[in-house]
Amino acid sequence: LEGQQFSTTTKLKGQLLTYLADAFGEEAGPANNISFGYRTRLSFISSFSGRDRLLVRLQGINLRRLDTATEFSEGSLSGATNETRFLRSGISGDGDVRLQALSYRFPVGDKLTVSVNPFTNSGILTERIGPFANPTKGAITYFGATHPTLNPISLQSGATAQWDVNPWLNLDFSIGSERGASNNPAIGLFDGGYAASVRSVFDFDALRFSLTYIHFYSLSGADTRSGSNAARISGAGPVVGSAYVSGIAYEVSPKFRLGASAGLISARSLGEGTKGDARVMDYRFFFAFPDLGQKGNLGGIVLGMQPRLTDTSNPLLAQAIGFPDGQRNDRDTGFHIEAFYTHYLNDNIAITPGIVWLTAPNHDARNSDVIMGVIRTSFTF
Repeated sequence: LEGQQFSTTTKLKGQLLTYLADAFGEEAGPANNISFGYRTRLSFISSFSGRDRLLVRLQGINLRRLDTATEFSEGSLSGATNETRFLRSGISGDGDVRLQALSYRFPVGDKLTVSVNPFTNSGILTERIGPFANPTKGAITYFGATHPTLNPISLQSGATAQWDVNPWLNLDFSIGSERGASNNPAIGLFDGGYAASVRSVFDFDALRFSLTYIHFYSLSGADTRSGSNAARISGAGPVVGSAYVSGIAYEVSPKFRLGASAGLISARSLGEGTKGDARVMDYRFFFAFPDLGQKGNLGGIVLGMQPRLTDTSNPLLAQAIGFPDGQRNDRDTGFHIEAFYTHYLNDNIAITPGIVWLTAPNHDARNSDVIMGVIRTSFTF
């Protein structure tokens, strides 16, 4: 591929991620065995003017989440949680290759870039301020890699614009329709779930910070694909709400960076007989060690609290979400502690051993702690 020209207008890029993983704990140990899963992507990137970009990405995946095997909260909220997800990508794939992304990005003048996304919509064009979002060398879990509140619902199609206001400020604007709606004639672009966002990124060389606001409406809840089962606010009918995310990163030296981010979801259930308000919060701190051991390597530590349902306004809403009588929020606070080290064997292959400690899984201290051991290997070309 490197020796032969693939196309005069199109570049082919490939990525394969494999995960060798197991979970340990009083409940999680017997529920899990050593597993090996993968995600593979082929991206076709075309440009017709030199400034635009057409992206067509194919994906095959068979990854599953490790089972936290929680017993509490009881009933529908017990069992496996999304606290163990490696990627935001789905966890029910069978390896079949499917379209994962289709988008066309083009400039409008010197300061505005527009992206039209018929399939898979992201509200982020400006580079993320944290160093762990790269799936080949960053954190080994979804929560460690990026702030999950940036995605309160899953979008399928939409549009995004990036405004380069000045050298130290970028603004991203986006609007999109909920997954499974835009291509359904019975629902369409404007009669289902949606999300609209604005994101500001301030860049002062060593110091960077961002502020994000997202307004959303979903037919099924507010699922960030992380945190406790109750934090999805599912089972109470359609949900409308707002999400707020702030983040900061500081480069102490070329080989040490640190930062933090926090998120809040304020949502209102519109279900018949279950109308009410709910709040979900999360936060995380990160410490990054670029070029640790050799140039290109990355060591990292993530400490934080995955999304936790902190309040519901009435018992009917709490019961619809799945809480037992008398409980209105996640009972306790669990913490996510993650450490990893990415070592490049050559320009195309990297290996990342990592360990994750989940205290009080499902934000309930009655559940035993879970320890995850993971070895990720990435192949890129």
